[in-house]
Amino acid sequence: MGTELVRCGVEDVDKHKLWSALANVEFPDSVVQAHKNFINAGADIIITNTYQSNQPLLMSELKISREEADNLLLKTLDLAREAAGPGTIVAGSIGPYPDCPASEYNPEYLKRISFEELYEWHRPRFEILAKESFILQNSDLLDPE
Repeated sequence: MGTELVRCGVEDVDKHKLWSALANVEFPDSVVQAHKNFINAGADIIITNTYQSNQPLLMSELKISREEADNLLLKTLDLAREAAGPGTIVAGSIGPYPDCPASEYNPEYLKRISFEELYEWHRPRFEILAKESFILQNSDLLDPE
């Protein structure tokens, strides 16, 4: 997603640790275009631009509230749904526990954290992305009353 965001016009990727998360706010058209490019290339499933976007990191790095962090996550679903047409599934992208830089390539933290701690750390982001993604994709299943 990061490479495609740059191809679609996201600038100054080295200006902030959370540049890709900021792209959702500063370059929303580029995020939508990146999603469309994946769909046009044949993707039936696209992922939200949230790999490094977790509430604790958003709150500490951007100096925002929990509610604002949650809203940033929700915005990523809006952008993905804007790009997705009928038949395209939007899945929430959930990156690794940020124990160290590039922890996805060195999961040694799994030896230092319990399953329960890891679960509880990921749960708030997962709940937002899963619940809202399900509602958006299955709105025809919901009773409008």
